[in-house]
Amino acid sequence: MAITVNIYYKGKDDNAKKFAEEMIASGTVDLIRKEKGNLKYEYFVPFDDKNTVLLIDSWESQEAIDLHHHSPMMKTILELREKYNLTMKVERYISDKDGIPESDKKFIKNAANVSICGSDCSKCYCFESKMCNGCNEHEGVVFHCNEKECAIYNCCVTKNGLKNCLECKNVPCEIWQKTRDPKFSDEEFAKNIEERIEMLKNL
Repeated sequence: MAITVNIYYKGKDDNAKKFAEEMIASGTVDLIRKEKGNLKYEYFVPFDDKNTVLLIDSWESQEAIDLHHHSPMMKTILELREKYNLTMKVERYISDKDGIPESDKKFIKNAANVSICGSDCSKCYCFESKMCNGCNEHEGVVFHCNEKECAIYNCCVTKNGLKNCLECKNVPCEIWQKTRDPKFSDEEFAKNIEERIEMLKNL
C-alpha cells in the first residue's frame, strides 16, 4: 500500500515557486527523498495557475509519514511555509491494492512497452493475448524472430550498449529497412518509421 498526499501551495506572486526552489536548493528535498519509506517527493506548477505549486508526496505507510512529521526536515518546511506566507490545499490518496484494471491499461501508453526501435508492443495482438510480454521483457528474443534475438535489438543493445535506437546517429539504418512487417506498403512503412522515431523522442 502506498499513501500519496497532494499538497497545493499557494502564495502571493511567485512565493510558492520560491518556496519550492529554496526547499530544493537547501538540500531538504534530497534529505526527504532519502527518508525511510519515501517513494516520491516532487514539485509541479499547474499550467493554469502560476501562483500555485503542487507537491506530490508519496510514502509506503502511515508510519513512514509519522516519522517524517517528526524529522528535522519538517521543521524546515514549517519555517519556509511561514517565510513565504503560503496557504495549502491537501488531497490524500491510498493506492489500489489491485493495481490498474485490465480494462484501463489499453488507454495507457507505458514507456516500458515501447521497444528500443520505437514500436509500441502493447498494440500487438500477441501482447494483448498474453502470447508475448514485449521486446523489452524478452530482451529482443521475440516470436517474430523465431525465438532468436531481433537484429535491431542485437545491434542497439547487445553490440553497442545503447538505451534505444535514437541514441544512434544512423537511425533509421539499413537494419531498420530490412526489418519490416511484410504487410506494409512502402508508404505505410515510411510512415511507420516516422511514428517510431517520434515515439522514441517522446519517451
